[in-house]
Amino acid sequence: MSVYSGVCGDNLQWALIVDPDSNISDLVIRGSGDMFDYDRTDNYPPWEWAASNIRAISLPTGLTSIGNHAFEGTSISTIHIPENVSRIGESSFSNTILSSLTLSAEISEIGRLAFLHCSDLTSIKMNAVPDTIGAHAFQLGYPSTPVTCTVTSPENIADGTLSEYADEYTTFIYQATGLTTYDYLSRGNTKLQVESAVRDAKGRRIDTNYPVKKKEEEWYTRLYSVGSLTLTHNLYSPPSSVMVFAMNPDTHTYTQIYADVDADDNEITIRFSTIPSYGSKLLIKALI
Repeated sequence: MSVYSGVCGDNLQWALIVDPDSNISDLVIRGSGDMFDYDRTDNYPPWEWAASNIRAISLPTGLTSIGNHAFEGTSISTIHIPENVSRIGESSFSNTILSSLTLSAEISEIGRLAFLHCSDLTSIKMNAVPDTIGAHAFQLGYPSTPVTCTVTSPENIADGTLSEYADEYTTFIYQATGLTTYDYLSRGNTKLQVESAVRDAKGRRIDTNYPVKKKEEEWYTRLYSVGSLTLTHNLYSPPSSVMVFAMNPDTHTYTQIYADVDADDNEITIRFSTIPSYGSKLLIKALI
């Protein structure tokens, strides 16, 4: 094995362990504090020359910030981000093959383009949405599959929270854990779906095999069949109103479109008067 090393912060050191036969490399960071920021002009990360061969990265518990462009273009599919990290720099994980991501409640900032073109990313778990998210931070790129974002502290979640930092190929499905029935209904955030062990307003355990009924519900989805779309709803009764909005891919704003709707106790079928383009991103709202 060949080993290369240096510093990547005032109190951080790095070591790159390279297999001389395959060039497959492991990057190990040691120490504490903030990592240096890098760029793509004349201040590249010191392990940049081996980036495409880096398959594993180990970060220390004392790390507090991940530098700009730090791990861009590496071949990592997983990463453990220590709980003390409060900042993920811009483009820090762009163009990687990350498939899952867990973010602690300590993370208050995610830089612009942080996960640009991470099209293999299908699962994000977070305890809270960071205070600051840079432009296009979750622009995962085609052909990404829908991202499941599990949020365990949903007080600062709003519809489209992450979607506004994404692109037309990325869909987020929000799920909440630890909510009571009262919390779930009174917040009116119908994009949140109860999962795992939850309790009602009186502290009684809810059997989540039987979903909580709602007075309103909404979906972010895409149209992949020409002219029609069928959704399974979880309303108390068939909806009295169903509104459909299509996203303009240039402005990322939604405009209401007209459609014929059939609904029963379980499903809503929408037939479009104006047919959106194949793969259009849609917002559907249903009320009883």
